[in-house]
Amino acid sequence: MAAAVLLGLGRPAGDPATRPLTIVMAGLPANDAAQFRAAMEAAGHACLPAATWPEAIAVLARLPADALLQDLACPGARRFEGLKRLRGWPPPLSRLAVVALATEQERLLETTCTEAGFDALLTRPLAAEALEATLRRVVTARTPASPLDAPMREALLEELGPEGRRAQDSLALDRAAMLIATLRTTPGLPDVQEAA
Repeated sequence: MAAAVLLGLGRPAGDPATRPLTIVMAGLPANDAAQFRAAMEAAGHACLPAATWPEAIAVLARLPADALLQDLACPGARRFEGLKRLRGWPPPLSRLAVVALATEQERLLETTCTEAGFDALLTRPLAAEALEATLRRVVTARTPASPLDAPMREALLEELGPEGRRAQDSLALDRAAMLIATLRTTPGLPDVQEAA
C-alpha cells in the first residue's frame, strides 16, 4: 500500500460537501461507467475506473480516493465479501465511503448491503444528480473532523486544564500504538507491516 494512501496524503483539502471528489468506479458495465464518468467529471470530480475488484483495490492502494462506487456484480468482489474484507483493513481504507450499485431492488438488499459495510445502495436507472448527491452525503459522513484552528485549540486547552491535556495526549499515543500494532499484524499487507 502506498504511503500516501496510508497517511491520507494527497487528498484535496476543503469541505467534502463542496470540493471535487475522487471516485473509484468498480465493475460498472461500460455504458454505465461512461455515462457516470462523463457526468461526474463535468461536475468537476475525478473518476478512476476499475473493471474488477482486484483492479479497484490496486487503485485504492496507490491513490487517495474519497469514495468507491461498486457494482454488486463487480467481478472478483463476490458481491459483499470484498467490502467486508476491506472494512477489516486499517484506516484510511477501512473508512472509505462505499456505495453499492444494483440492477434492481431485491428484497432485503438494502439491509444486506448495510450489514456488509456499504454506506448506501443505489439502483438503476439512476440519474447522475442522485449519484452525486449520494456520494457527497456518504463522503461527508465518513470524513473526520478538520484539525482545530489556533483560537479553538487554545480554548480547548484552557477548558481541559493540565490534567485533561495529559490525559488526551496519553490517549492519542495509545491510539497511535494500537494502529501501529494493527498494521504490523494485518494479513495481506506485508509492505505496510515492514514499514510499520
